[in-house]
Amino acid sequence: MAGDGAIALRQGDALDGFEVTFDLQSPQAGQTISAGTAVEWHALVSVTGDTQGLAGYMLNLFLGPNTGPEPGPDGIWGTADDANLANIVIDQAIEAESFAVAGANGKPTVGAPASFSSLHGGPGMNAMTSYGYNAMPGTLLQMANAHLDWAPWRYKTTFPRGWTGEHTWGIGMESRKETLLLNTTGDYELNAGWIDTTNLSPGHYVLTLVPDSRAKVLDPAVDLSVAQPGGLVLPANSVSGPVSIEFDIGE
Repeated sequence: MAGDGAIALRQGDALDGFEVTFDLQSPQAGQTISAGTAVEWHALVSVTGDTQGLAGYMLNLFLGPNTGPEPGPDGIWGTADDANLANIVIDQAIEAESFAVAGANGKPTVGAPASFSSLHGGPGMNAMTSYGYNAMPGTLLQMANAHLDWAPWRYKTTFPRGWTGEHTWGIGMESRKETLLLNTTGDYELNAGWIDTTNLSPGHYVLTLVPDSRAKVLDPAVDLSVAQPGGLVLPANSVSGPVSIEFDIGE
């Protein structure tokens, strides 16, 4: 993560074959709502290519009136010269609720550490967890999660026997929905939240999700059936750009 609130969102060098696509959805998209009605948002992800799923991400949210928020002259989102931002505070994100905690026959498909109340953006993805901060009005910057090491979710046959570990691979992969998601035909949701519109003037608004281009995937060459101290990730070669939803505040 860049320091001093700056987020370098330009695409860097990466390897071929790993594509990470982020999306933004809202029940209020395209609607006219009354001031004070909360705008609900959901940040989603899909991963394609020869990989074992998402391993790290950072997302940034911007709200602006009329034509919407814009990066400043430096062309980088999340710096002090960003333009056309709404003059409100966006509440921090909440944790993902799309992942299954228990699977068939009572076997959990996702193991969260006892110190955590939920899944922090994915199955055991709980390193560098951030729910965002407000560097400027109309922004929520650096919502993030990552894998740094690997403790596979497995059944331990030595005493004391039982399920152990934290991590399950396949976040974002179509082939893993049956195992990982509560709604097995649904979407992988990483973060969500609500925006209080009480102090927004009537008019048109644009909410934009800007993913950091340095998203990571799990290296397909790493054996994730055993514990790994690190060296798990590769950069995605393709990370989707900004995506927006729009809504109106009525008179």
